[in-house]
Amino acid sequence: MNQKTYFPIFVLFLIQSLLALLSFNYIIYLLEKNAGVSFISVIIYALFSFLSVAITIGGIYFVRNSFYNVIKETELTMQQENMSNIEQLLNTLRAQRHDFMNHIQVIYGYSSIGKIKEIKKFIEGMHSEMAAVSQFAKTDNPSISALLMVKSGVAETRNINIHYDIEGQFKDVPMPSWELTRVLGNLINNAMDAVQDLPPENCYIEVNLQENANGFLFQVCNLGEPIPPDLLDQIFNPGFTTKGDKGTGMGLYIVRDLVEKHKGTVDVMSTIEEGTVFNVSLPI
Repeated sequence: MNQKTYFPIFVLFLIQSLLALLSFNYIIYLLEKNAGVSFISVIIYALFSFLSVAITIGGIYFVRNSFYNVIKETELTMQQENMSNIEQLLNTLRAQRHDFMNHIQVIYGYSSIGKIKEIKKFIEGMHSEMAAVSQFAKTDNPSISALLMVKSGVAETRNINIHYDIEGQFKDVPMPSWELTRVLGNLINNAMDAVQDLPPENCYIEVNLQENANGFLFQVCNLGEPIPPDLLDQIFNPGFTTKGDKGTGMGLYIVRDLVEKHKGTVDVMSTIEEGTVFNVSLPI
């Protein structure tokens, strides 16, 4: 766990222990000065002090295990989602391979009866379908390819236009695949929520993935209502949301936490002219 998570707990423990120790020493001092403090009172106070410390230690242990269990459950969920995305991509590719012979037979049938225009129209439809899937296979990272394909399908069902610009193979991204898909997935989900109710011409998001000598850049843009400047510093705080009852306030917090854990950075720019742009940078 992040040391920042436990810092307040350890501070509380140290303060409580210090107060107990000072109080105990003070009673010993009074006892030595014959100030009327009985030895039994000292023993009882000492027992309560040590009991208080023991409870504090037990609390720290309990909180630590609770956080550990939450983290493990979260990692398991991310891995399951990642595997589900990959399986969906593989099923799509298997379906295309399975249908290939059927397509060939249809083309052969059209050619046998001289339906040239129908052949052209049929091939154009095949090309569009295959191109939609092949664009996700541009990377050597199956998790990224699978996630982008799944999100493309989700966007289509929500009547949202989504455009991908992919430059690089992303084979050596310094982040576990299930964490990377969690980061990209949260940003894409937020972008789709932001444009969901906009007119068709603005119901559009753009996802840019770039790999260069300095590292990896993941950018998600949308033309939704801009984030007010006074809220830009708050959107990464746990529990903060601009979606009302529809939001949990944890998505962007998770994004920043995962990115910073791997020495990366995440920033946001939001204007009426340019829309909202999230940039995630990861070093090599």
